Amino acid sequence: MLAKSLIKDPLGLHYYGTATAWALLAWLAGFVGLFAASLPVNLVATLLLAHGMTIAAYLVHECAHNLVFRKARHNARLGSLMTWLCGASYGTYDDIRYKHFRHHVDNDDVVWFDYDAFFERHPFVTRLTRALEWLYIPAHDLIMHGVMVLTSFIIPERRNQRLRNVTVILIRGGLFLALAIIAPRAAVLYVIARLLMIHVLRFMDSVQHDYGYTRSLFESTASPHRGDSNWEQAHTFSNPISLKYPQLNWLVLNFGYHKAHHADMNLPFFRLPGLHREMTHDEPARVIRCAASGLPAGRGLPRGREIGSCRHRRQRGIISDFFLTGHTGGAMSNETGKIGWIDMTVDDAPRIRDFYEKVVGWGHEDVSMGEYSDYSMTASGGQPVSGICHARGSNAELPGGWLIYITVDNVDASIAACEANGGEVIVPARSMGGARFCVIRDPAGATAALYQP
Repeated sequence: MLAKSLIKDPLGLHYYGTATAWALLAWLAGFVGLFAASLPVNLVATLLLAHGMTIAAYLVHECAHNLVFRKARHNARLGSLMTWLCGASYGTYDDIRYKHFRHHVDNDDVVWFDYDAFFERHPFVTRLTRALEWLYIPAHDLIMHGVMVLTSFIIPERRNQRLRNVTVILIRGGLFLALAIIAPRAAVLYVIARLLMIHVLRFMDSVQHDYGYTRSLFESTASPHRGDSNWEQAHTFSNPISLKYPQLNWLVLNFGYHKAHHADMNLPFFRLPGLHREMTHDEPARVIRCAASGLPAGRGLPRGREIGSCRHRRQRGIISDFFLTGHTGGAMSNETGKIGWIDMTVDDAPRIRDFYEKVVGWGHEDVSMGEYSDYSMTASGGQPVSGICHARGSNAELPGGWLIYITVDNVDASIAACEANGGEVIVPARSMGGARFCVIRDPAGATAALYQP
């Protein structure tokens, strides 16, 4: 009875109790299994440990929303414990919670560290990060993790946390060093488990928003979209692991029902499927399919992605919202001067889709944009060859008709050359992590997108 009086939702004791117990037991059993002499046991233990870490990370999210317990201090205690399991304990739980709520309130990715500028200033680091990502090593996330580990040394506003920060570094670093000395194989498997957790988290997170980011974490500057629930829903996407087998979504505590979460962020994870069904009637076209959102074209990077944004939210390397969902079938070409993609933005996309299917024999795949779908046009073998998009959302400002995407070495230099030779810029340059793009009109009146990888 005492436990039920502490738990916020009547069903919370069962669901949160099970999730917490699993996180703790999976972490402990997985860690112990790393020391076994049997390689198959080691592999199972690594997966178990990785999943324990993953559930712990999602429980931090639930606690940050005060969904587990009635009192905030109890959520903070459980959330703080889970940060030690998932490796997020270098900063404070309050910092995590504050940043996450800024994301919900501002409808933005609110950050301090400028990843776009960092990668632009350090081309070697960018190339190295790309290479490591190709090998399925989440190098970009590891850079982000490094900022978190050294938070009090890098972020001026957190210098007052230095004693705590150093203490956590010494404890975690000392324990890992001891593990590496006593059982090197166990240490390697522990690192692999951490990397697997990172892959799972960013697999789910990568396509759930097409927000940009602003460096206003420690400023009171209001986001232009603060409190705009319609804009929030238009730029939030759900990517459940499966609609046919919804039980699979419990592997990530239903985090894929993300539009439902943003529609009611006070709803615990086990009630999100019900709200999702109310909002979408489980229509497949209204979610981003799991396979399409995560199959890597650039190996470690999710499809259509480039390096650079905080938490990988914005999909990289492609311009329109159609590309932002990651259904292009591959990343843009990095070869200078090559036309890497072509798409069309029109008012009546279904009619134009049908036209090209009848005239040239293309097929199509629906690309969920939340409340509607754009179309990936496919050749006879199923390979995407072009896109047909609605003139809605951020696509509305793009010119009509076919738009080609040409890879250039430097967008700014190309813009200067364009304007110096009688052209004009009709969509100004935008940063997309390690990539940038703009749309120009040449002296003859033709338009093209310039893409800098």
